[in-house]
Amino acid sequence: MLSDDIRSATLLGSYDGRDEYQVGRTLVWVCFDSSSSRDENTAEAFRQLPSILQAIPDAIETAVASLRGESPNFWRLHDLAGTSPDLLSVWGIWVYPSTCHATYHVNENHDFTAPDGAQLPQLDEMHGVYVSRSSDGRMQSSGGAS
Repeated sequence: MLSDDIRSATLLGSYDGRDEYQVGRTLVWVCFDSSSSRDENTAEAFRQLPSILQAIPDAIETAVASLRGESPNFWRLHDLAGTSPDLLSVWGIWVYPSTCHATYHVNENHDFTAPDGAQLPQLDEMHGVYVSRSSDGRMQSSGGAS
């Protein structure tokens, strides 16, 4: 799946300092620095992309941990219903190939549907979170985003 997604990445646009791709359902921005050519940065980003995409579950887990403190009752109800793992998804990823860092924008999973008859709180009170992945793979939430 991941290698197919990477091979089918679609360049959506080129801007000063970054290119925008769509990989599967996720937007990916490859951010360039001035020390390497655009082609070198792109090649390095696509070399790093498999591990960045494989870390999506870790980014979501980090975001959930950050958000649990803000709305504990919301998460308790979804934990009891078994739906909490499905509530969030990664909307976009910024890849910084020269430093091997990535930043994930984690927000509402538009594909989430509560089980029939479940009276669960909605995500519209929630907000997204940015999660940074360091070059050694450590994840850290950098707070909420609207």
